[in-house]
Amino acid sequence: DIEASAPIEETLMPHPLEQPWQFVSYQAADGTLVEVVGDRPATLEFQAGRLSGSTGCNRFFSDYELTGDSLSVSSGGTTLMGCPEALMQQEAAILSGLSQITTYTQSANQLVLLDEAGTPLFTLMTPAAQFAQTEWTLVAYHNGRGLVTPLADTQITATFNPETGLTGSAGCNTYQATYEQTDHALTVGMAASTRRLCGQPDGVMQQEAAFLAMLPAVATYALSPDQLDLKNAAGVTIAQFLPAM
Repeated sequence: DIEASAPIEETLMPHPLEQPWQFVSYQAADGTLVEVVGDRPATLEFQAGRLSGSTGCNRFFSDYELTGDSLSVSSGGTTLMGCPEALMQQEAAILSGLSQITTYTQSANQLVLLDEAGTPLFTLMTPAAQFAQTEWTLVAYHNGRGLVTPLADTQITATFNPETGLTGSAGCNTYQATYEQTDHALTVGMAASTRRLCGQPDGVMQQEAAFLAMLPAVATYALSPDQLDLKNAAGVTIAQFLPAM
């Protein structure tokens, strides 16, 4: 006799939209696309007909319908915290724009939400893509006593690339290190650098040594649209970066 095999449970793959997204830009009242502002990221997530996120100020929630490339968002609710004027303007634009969405285009790391005329209302990226597709410039680092700014006339940079690792300038020499990123966890290996000696400005080599020695202490990171904070295992910020100009 042939034994009947147990039925195989069908596993439904999530729709490509169903992952965390961060707003990069939105359509302002005058029709221009402006970059998001604020210390906290503005976020959006689709999950089985339910939409939720943050404007960078308040959280919002509503329902959505998805049919092919057609996408519609119903009216919903928000929390009611007050925020600075720039954030409130951003919030108003995001909330009003959600109801105008009719379709979208999506790549692996980018999502563009459009109105019925095909005009982009929002551009969003996955948090990992924003982290890896930005060249960061150091604006403060922990020297063992507290956060200090880099020496004048020096520039320390960092670029995270899944294929080439962490690379940048340490102020005098270029460096490279391996890293691993999972959600908000981040570990960095010991950095290898070139061996040039810089005499000016005074203290540049000591600054470089302190920065490179700090990297293996990184345990987590916090990412907003315009700032990257690296933290140690105790949650203390040990480096702050802004996007390179």
